[in-house]
Amino acid sequence: MNLAEVTGVTNTFFQNQVIKRKKEAQYFYNKMIVIFTSTALFGYLSIIYFSHQVSGVSTIFSSASNFLFVLGAAFYLGACMYYLLTLLHDYVHASQYYSKKARFVMEYIVPALVPMNPSGYRWGHFQHHSNTNRFSEELDTLPPFKLDKTLSAFWFNVAIHSLFITLIFVIRIAINPLMMLSEKTRLIYFNYVSPLGRVSPTAYPARKCEKEFKRNFTANLISLATILSFWALSGFSLVFLILYFSALFISSAWISFRSLVDHACVDVKDKESARKADFYLTSNFSDKYFWYAGFATYHLVHHINSSIPHYFCKEINDILCNEYPEYEQLHLRRNNIYLVLHDFFGKDTKDTLEVNLIKV
Repeated sequence: MNLAEVTGVTNTFFQNQVIKRKKEAQYFYNKMIVIFTSTALFGYLSIIYFSHQVSGVSTIFSSASNFLFVLGAAFYLGACMYYLLTLLHDYVHASQYYSKKARFVMEYIVPALVPMNPSGYRWGHFQHHSNTNRFSEELDTLPPFKLDKTLSAFWFNVAIHSLFITLIFVIRIAINPLMMLSEKTRLIYFNYVSPLGRVSPTAYPARKCEKEFKRNFTANLISLATILSFWALSGFSLVFLILYFSALFISSAWISFRSLVDHACVDVKDKESARKADFYLTSNFSDKYFWYAGFATYHLVHHINSSIPHYFCKEINDILCNEYPEYEQLHLRRNNIYLVLHDFFGKDTKDTLEVNLIKV
């Protein structure tokens, strides 16, 4: 088994099955959109309701029941945001498998519930797929702050990334809409303000698409208007803001954990090594850990061919396991959270991963 053979199987499946079964995927994504948007809206209504029930921030800590309720409400909304972001990730890669109505919801309704939109997500995320694990060259987005292969470094990176992603969300809500108004302010934003815009010197020229800018501006304006409207419904309550930003942090922490555990903490130096890293340095979680993890469920398959919708990833993964015993062994190992943490962040496994990377 090698990368070329595995890529060939996925490409053949894409041509013979995926394109023909488009309506299956559309039905699946329509259902996911209804579930995730309705649960997120309920989460917002819950924190608005609770904001009216307490007289001030001190009330949150006045009893254990109040504190646990607040924590539960923030965690629930944070989980809803995480699932919307997961769905958004799937949409960015496979928007052609969403119906016309579903595309409208993803472009203009989802940004009202979570401060991210397809245009903004695309700019940074495709950079990651083109330059997987090219950390020292500052080409992969959001590289680990510590490249040490230890669990303590891993959890440190999760904590820092959680704060960093929360900051990105806040910037998108409060600053981004105002800085998309002119070419001059865009340059300032991408070069000095946006955490993702500074990843590569070539990032901004590749983004000079007026249509995408307008979509990004509109979606970020929707995010800002919605959160201000929800805050007004809460009576401009400080409790609402605490709950909202706590939920943002919780969703960011969830994203940080998943993104860091999905990729080995091994730095690669060139385009060819990045292509190989797609295969050997990604994990392959199953639904036993998360009810719906999108492409992260079969991240190995996703990095081999990111054009294939998540809906078909399990089917392709099963085919690869049946055809290649080596792939099945790799899948079973990358499918286990304890083994992934050991392989990707254990001190004694770096050399093994690098040897595998050279062989692929």
